Amino acid sequence: MPSLELQSDRDRVLDATDLVALVGEHVALKPKGREHVGLCPFHDDRSPSLTIFHKAGASWYKCFACGATGNAFDFLLNFHKMTFPEALRFLAARAGMELTQRFERQHHEGGIGKQDLIEANRLALKFYRRMLADETEGAVARGVIESRGISPAMAESFQLGYAPDRRDGIEQALARAAAHVRSTGAKGARSGEKSGPPSIETFVAAGVVRDGYSGRSDFLRHRLVFPICDNLGNPIAFGGRKLRDEDEPKYLNSPESPLFYKSKSLYGIHLASQSIIKSKVAIVTEGYTDVIACHQAGFTNVVATLGTALTRDHAKLLQQRCETVILLFDGDAAGMRAADRGVEVFFAEKIDVKVCTLPGGRDPDDLLRTPDGVTAFRAALDSAIDALAYLVRRFQSEYGAKTGVSGKHQSLEALFRKLAELGFGSLPVVRRTLVLASLASITGLAERQLEAAVAAI
Repeated sequence: MPSLELQSDRDRVLDATDLVALVGEHVALKPKGREHVGLCPFHDDRSPSLTIFHKAGASWYKCFACGATGNAFDFLLNFHKMTFPEALRFLAARAGMELTQRFERQHHEGGIGKQDLIEANRLALKFYRRMLADETEGAVARGVIESRGISPAMAESFQLGYAPDRRDGIEQALARAAAHVRSTGAKGARSGEKSGPPSIETFVAAGVVRDGYSGRSDFLRHRLVFPICDNLGNPIAFGGRKLRDEDEPKYLNSPESPLFYKSKSLYGIHLASQSIIKSKVAIVTEGYTDVIACHQAGFTNVVATLGTALTRDHAKLLQQRCETVILLFDGDAAGMRAADRGVEVFFAEKIDVKVCTLPGGRDPDDLLRTPDGVTAFRAALDSAIDALAYLVRRFQSEYGAKTGVSGKHQSLEALFRKLAELGFGSLPVVRRTLVLASLASITGLAERQLEAAVAAI
């Protein structure tokens, strides 16, 4: 049986947690009588199946489709894959509560857990932030921030930092932190904190330090640092932009870890989530500075992929929060490929998807820094075209460029295969009809012939 103190910690934290607010930070919820309803995040929900109940001082959720049910702890354990001690610490910190020291002694976790990795990333972030603020060390990085038009408020909000140009910056900072703990004594630690900083092996596991043939070295060196956070605002990885022309690549992301998966992470999601839920629209772009520029201009529902194409996990993450996704990519060949991939990912999802191309082939950062950039940016968003219309328009351009019957036939067959792969047959009748009508007007073929050809693939 759990101790009375542990039970007391659990109950106190549970009583202090607003389950609607907690779940509402991850899923768009709507009031329905005395309850709140939304899409269930535990399965591929197409209609609101999750209900949050509150009765006699207790709150719980239940999905009437997949059967998921529980309280605030269960939500964190199942949605974020936290352990119970991690969930208890997180909810206690969220509520501004301290846990009993007995709980901390009983639940000190051996080995390197997710909480240890998060703590290592937090300490690394503090180091990068301190280096950026250093008058000498951070001068070049601050100059880049200023030249990009990033305001001090945005640099603070996105917690930008600087990784100094040396191999052992993190290790030296870690040694100083350990020395400080030894000089002040473990009694100086607050409840819930360990008596010393994480081991250097924890920083290696987090991807902050690299352990190679020539010894350990900082993963990011002489780079402007962009912290990558999870939905809860915990730093899970870092991106670094080069500050020397000869350094390659231009952008470098932390390696994947138990905390960080590129296919499941979106830059800026912790700052954009509430705006996405409120506006019911998510704008997806390609880069760190694009996200920051958009937020600075007042478009706070913007996130970015992290050096990878959009995935089904990204789609699910956004679908839980909004009704419309606008894919905002550069007008060059790489941007078009990214838009094509985004359309494919969202094609059969029950969510409106639009594609936006900015005027002059500019990226958001460049456009928003022009005198009429905000107006032009908003106009471009308003004129974004539906994903299906975008797909048809891309086909029309390719189909029209073919001069012979054989070439046109090959283009049409390629489109049929793509439509079949994307689940065209499972689309609602209205959406299928719109696509077929557009293709019929381009090719001169009857809609029934086109539908039969797709079905035959």
